[in-house]
Amino acid sequence: MESSAGNTVTISSEGGHNQRFIGMPYVKASDVKIKTNTITMNNHSFAEGETVIYKEGNANLAPLKHNERYSINKLNSTKFSLRNIGTSEIITLTT
Repeated sequence: MESSAGNTVTISSEGGHNQRFIGMPYVKASDVKIKTNTITMNNHSFAEGETVIYKEGNANLAPLKHNERYSINKLNSTKFSLRNIGTSEIITLTT
């Protein structure tokens, strides 16, 4: 994904009153790596298999859909990828 100033992606963790929004600060478009289908966020604190909600922003990630739930594939404390709920296949990001 080519980065341009101000492009953001919002991903929030599902969970009632304790809902965490990692979109504050937002994930920068430059932190999304299309070639490896990964998102970088320092100390993201997501757990393996945690459900997150994708929110469209200035930079949208195909094929993710606004307000859809996805599962975290935790690579380490700074990188993760996404899966469709109930599958083990990593989502291929295209934009």
